[in-house]
Amino acid sequence: MGFLLNMKVNISPDLEGDLRSHSQDMIKEDFVDKVIYMAKHESPKLTGNNRDSIVAKKASGGIGGFGWKIGTTSRYGGFLELGTAKMPARPYFAPSIKNAFEIMKEKYG
Repeated sequence: MGFLLNMKVNISPDLEGDLRSHSQDMIKEDFVDKVIYMAKHESPKLTGNNRDSIVAKKASGGIGGFGWKIGTTSRYGGFLELGTAKMPARPYFAPSIKNAFEIMKEKYG
């Protein structure tokens, strides 16, 4: 992957219990798919290459022994998200993650 987000997520004990009672597919549907959808919508769209390269892959670790790696296969997704010395940041993942957590808090909170 060109740009990979490595995130540590702290979940409140109440919400953690609710999440553990759901399947991996439920968590993917409620969080990962929402992050991907929102990130694709928010990604800068000059050519659409970065938007089209946003993916998620199942990984070990995380809640209940599994997790997800979310990133882009474009070589410049990280530069768009974080900026460079010559280009301001145009975050698309950070707002998407925040919005997905808000949706989860409303649904499971």
